[in-house]
Amino acid sequence: MSNRIILLIVFSSILFTSCDNLQGPKVQPKSAIPCDTVAVSYKAVIVPMFAKYNCTLSGCHGGTFEFVADSVKLDEYQYVRDVALNGRLYGAMAHDSANYAPMPLGKPKVTDCELAKVKAWINQGAKDN
Repeated sequence: MSNRIILLIVFSSILFTSCDNLQGPKVQPKSAIPCDTVAVSYKAVIVPMFAKYNCTLSGCHGGTFEFVADSVKLDEYQYVRDVALNGRLYGAMAHDSANYAPMPLGKPKVTDCELAKVKAWINQGAKDN
């Protein structure tokens, strides 16, 4: 009887320790892609981001739309700078819906890295560079 107990214990320990391998190889999490916010350029980062999300299309924030109350133009630097420095650009892009209309309208929020780049550009003075 004691041989059966010992055999059962040995068999059980082998069975339970090998179950971990049934899940397949463990996948290491991918390292986060670095988000460079050191020197964010208006022309190299901000303008292409607006293009990516179609922000500067006519009828949205660019082209020949009529200015109405609270409209924002994003196809010319001086307008972008104004809304950047007053907090409206970042607030809208961060989906701070308590204070701003979330942008891009009807789409998911921009990526965390893109948002960090916008914030960095604003903190660096929202320069036309």
